[in-house]
Amino acid sequence: MKVLIVSHAYVEESNRKKIELLARRPGIEFGVIYPRQWRTWHGEDKRHLTVDNLPRSPRVEAGQSRDEADGQLTYKEYFLDTFFSGDGGRYFYNPLQLIIAIIKFRPDFIHVEEEPFSVVSFQVSVIGGFLKKKLTFFTWENIVELKLGWLRTFFEKSVFRLSVVAVVGTKGAKDRLEKRGFSRRIEVIPQFGVDTKVFFKKETPLEQRSLLDKKEVVIGFVGRPTLNKGIDVLLEALSKLPEKYQFLWVTS
Repeated sequence: MKVLIVSHAYVEESNRKKIELLARRPGIEFGVIYPRQWRTWHGEDKRHLTVDNLPRSPRVEAGQSRDEADGQLTYKEYFLDTFFSGDGGRYFYNPLQLIIAIIKFRPDFIHVEEEPFSVVSFQVSVIGGFLKKKLTFFTWENIVELKLGWLRTFFEKSVFRLSVVAVVGTKGAKDRLEKRGFSRRIEVIPQFGVDTKVFFKKETPLEQRSLLDKKEVVIGFVGRPTLNKGIDVLLEALSKLPEKYQFLWVTS
């Protein structure tokens, strides 16, 4: 079986660890499509990521399998030109390049790790449907009352209609899909998981750090200091707690 994954997240090399691990499973061949260039905003910090300057050794050309490049891994990469780079809701791929990549890889399934109401999900679902490929998608969105407008609602309904399975990051996202009318199979699986070799170190457990008082409850938040992450709601809730606590905020 051949699975082609489409997501802008794989411009970041560390995220491709998931593809590397999946590619080791017998009986499944993986390919991944991601933008040739991507711009992201984190508060006032602007990072410009491009596959041409990411630290990758050796350089893997478009459509070349990683085992051909370094003798270790077995998935294929296709990095394509995009329009509206950096905007996850608006961006989409060069249509001709996307069609060529899909035809070249010949997947049994196309898995889109983008919100179902995004332009790119609609683009991939339409092209995949025309090429008679089975489609699945991933979503984090859990706000049922999110106002999409008629165009994004049309995109979402089209992706729902053309998809055979949905994968969601939380139960809340599953509830939203069901309320929005997606009636097919839904699996709750986080997108990337956690690399314990990077994010968990036994020699420095949190409770031994001097900045925390072990006598008090510690409430943590990991994320950017922006309202769309709900930090204002969290701070309001904390102000209403009757007991003493310590607030630990981890951000980039």
